[in-house]
Amino acid sequence: MIDFLKRIKFLLFIAFIMYIALMFGDDFPLSIKQFFYTFSYIIRSVLLFILPFVVLPFLLSSIMLLKSRGIWLVIGILCLIFISNFIAILASYGITLPIIEKLHVSMVPSLTQNGPLQPLIEFELPSLITIEQTLLFGFLAGLILSYKSTPAIDKFIEAYRHLASGFLSKIFVPLLPIYIFGVLLQTSHETDFMEVFSTFGGMIILIFLTQVLYTFSLFFIGCQGNFPQIWTCIQRTLPASFLGFSSLSSVVTMPVTLEAAEKNLEDKVIARIAITSTVNTHVVGDCLGLPIIALTIYYLHFGALPDFSTYIIFAFFLSLAQFSAVSVPGGSIVVLTPFLISK
Repeated sequence: MIDFLKRIKFLLFIAFIMYIALMFGDDFPLSIKQFFYTFSYIIRSVLLFILPFVVLPFLLSSIMLLKSRGIWLVIGILCLIFISNFIAILASYGITLPIIEKLHVSMVPSLTQNGPLQPLIEFELPSLITIEQTLLFGFLAGLILSYKSTPAIDKFIEAYRHLASGFLSKIFVPLLPIYIFGVLLQTSHETDFMEVFSTFGGMIILIFLTQVLYTFSLFFIGCQGNFPQIWTCIQRTLPASFLGFSSLSSVVTMPVTLEAAEKNLEDKVIARIAITSTVNTHVVGDCLGLPIIALTIYYLHFGALPDFSTYIIFAFFLSLAQFSAVSVPGGSIVVLTPFLISK
């Protein structure tokens, strides 16, 4: 038991940080909340600035190792992302249909309790290159170098990858608890959790259970029903889950997700390609949660859910729209908005 607790002590510490911020965040003095939020604000700004340069060596080295199979891998990834998102969106309809009447939700004018929490200093770094541009460049450069490269280039890219890996493991990961604490203090300051839950509690629970069960089913399939292996893989991904919950950004979470994927898969090359190339587009959680929200809103306005023939068109276009999702916290709702304002 002691050995087990030692293995998950980092997870327990993050869970403790989240509990303190969410349960007692309102009791903290404003200056303390601003201090920790400023720290998180700076960490996020720096990470988003350098993340494209951190991702690039992993993508380059992975595609180069695959040699001539690179182009087919890219095509395959895009097709599989679409199929996976589409299936998740359809699953949301099947889950929501029989229980929508039992959710008992109602619209309220506002759920905010304070004004926005401001950082102590404004710290914005210019965006030299977006993550999407980096992925496109990395794919193209990797495909070219997979056909024609030199030992010197290979050595440089490998050294670059080790440098990026060192940054993630030695700098970013140790700062995670402070980052999460600051972000959750901001959330508790700006949002009345009890009001949110009392109003939309049924829908929130439905989204949570759907995401948990669907994710577990993916682990079950990937681990071929081996429950000890499933538990081990889930343990490795919990830090990414905590960070994703607190940051609401798959881009910010990507370094931790990448580390977990490399541990869970025997082939690190596939892990690097899968995570770096799908970070903004393979959004299973959004494809489960956002349709439930959309269906709830539709039901509130029209008293019934759309028929399946209408919904499948919605699912098709939403799956396509996820390829253009905005990589900021809550960015996926941007692609859903046009569907919410049209019947």
